[in-house]
Amino acid sequence: AVPGQPSSTESVHFFSVDDRLVYIPFFSDFGPNNLSHVIRFVNLLNEKLANPAFAQKKLCFYSGTTFEKRANAAFLICAYMVIALKATPEVACAPIRDIQPVLTPYRDAGYGPATYWLTVQDCITGLHKALTLGLLDLDDFDLPEYEFMEKVENGDMNFITDKFLAFASPHDDPPNVYPPSQSYPSDLDSSTSTLINTSATSLSDMPDKLLRRKRPSKLRSCYRIDDLVKYFKEVGVTTVIRLNNRIYDRRKFTDAGMNHVELYFPDGTNPPEVILKKFLEIAETTPGVIAVHCKAGLGRTGSLIASYLMKHHLLTTSEVISFLRIMRPGSVVGPQQNWLAQ
Repeated sequence: AVPGQPSSTESVHFFSVDDRLVYIPFFSDFGPNNLSHVIRFVNLLNEKLANPAFAQKKLCFYSGTTFEKRANAAFLICAYMVIALKATPEVACAPIRDIQPVLTPYRDAGYGPATYWLTVQDCITGLHKALTLGLLDLDDFDLPEYEFMEKVENGDMNFITDKFLAFASPHDDPPNVYPPSQSYPSDLDSSTSTLINTSATSLSDMPDKLLRRKRPSKLRSCYRIDDLVKYFKEVGVTTVIRLNNRIYDRRKFTDAGMNHVELYFPDGTNPPEVILKKFLEIAETTPGVIAVHCKAGLGRTGSLIASYLMKHHLLTTSEVISFLRIMRPGSVVGPQQNWLAQ
């Protein structure tokens, strides 16, 4: 970390992503960066390593001196080590283990005082575990789709794994007006739309995925519930689970041939035992994609998806929360973190 912007020399090329890959906080949270940022950073560094102009130069990745920028820069470079160089989390994080000042751990997106912390190494371990288990397949990751669908005006949703789609609750009458079926603007350079490996080993040896999901024929806004239903049909959603109050007519989904299940429990609280057991039963017996939502699609949604991943893939609490937040920032809030740790 350095104050200001160092100047590159004949032997050293300095670069930073402080102003390019910026985490957008919900409240006092500041990271980790999402999967889009990770892929963009991997591609950026691979391109620099393959650039003849830098062949005789050392590459020096730096950040600003604030605790947020230091932690997120460390996370990104360690994620590169895991993804591009196939390093273990221990090897990837070794260079930052004794860094001073100590990197500030990540907290949740809730408004209350933090009660659970994640270190950079926790996040790297969660990412590595997901890759190793095949929960995340970067060879099949669609960056334009991810960046488009995570936007509020396009549906505010993320696939956590190919089995679970987390999204914010739709409304019968959305509070804001966006153009219907708004198509995705083709403003992504083709070189950054997928993971490239110009200097890294291939990712083709990653384990087979548990479920290869369908792709939409065209990306369009799913802010309106009718468009959301069409998208769900295209990507193979068979079941929708609602965890919050009823603010839309469930018949929109059932009339389209999807199952719709009500598993309400209060916002910001932990799932009751009966809700947890019912969710696990549905997830364990339902073919196809399960779309899960609460009000924001973060706390209640993330907690139940996390419980399934912990039960069936043996992720630890820190691993599963880290993975969820990389896939969908803000997931699992407040006491839900400690509930998962019990």
